Amino acid sequence: MQGMCPSSTLTLTLSQRERGLYDSLSQREGTLGPLKPMKCFALLDDRAATRARPTSRLYEGFEHEHRCVDPAQLAAVWAQVDADLRAGLHAVLLADYEWGAKLLKAGVRPGTDDASLRVLMFRTSKRLSRDEVDAWLAEQDTGGTDETAGVMDLRPSVER
Repeated sequence: MQGMCPSSTLTLTLSQRERGLYDSLSQREGTLGPLKPMKCFALLDDRAATRARPTSRLYEGFEHEHRCVDPAQLAAVWAQVDADLRAGLHAVLLADYEWGAKLLKAGVRPGTDDASLRVLMFRTSKRLSRDEVDAWLAEQDTGGTDETAGVMDLRPSVER
């Protein structure tokens, strides 16, 4: 899975059958756009970032993900993250809200084992200003139209 985002995190993965259903629905309804492959990145955007203080962060070159679902395994998982950091990779931490409750043993209900702590590891990290973020985002827009980001072509349907 090197170089690809974890499907549970940032991309939509479809089987051939599901892709066929999506394509036929898209043609029939005319509302769904084509599925486009996406590169995996993490952009932590600080709209107050300046050239003098470039506080936005762009992570690219996804390598792999560390995932911890059992608080008893946190030290072992973190040792793996630490090894990756020492090897020059960059980390983006994703923590489910329920992970905190699980970690503190506060209000955890039986059968709710899906809460996790995930650490995405990337090859590069850049600090960017607001203008640099805007330019990078403009480069990513290869469609030439002002489209909403996402996996479906959602449109407003409520009239006032």
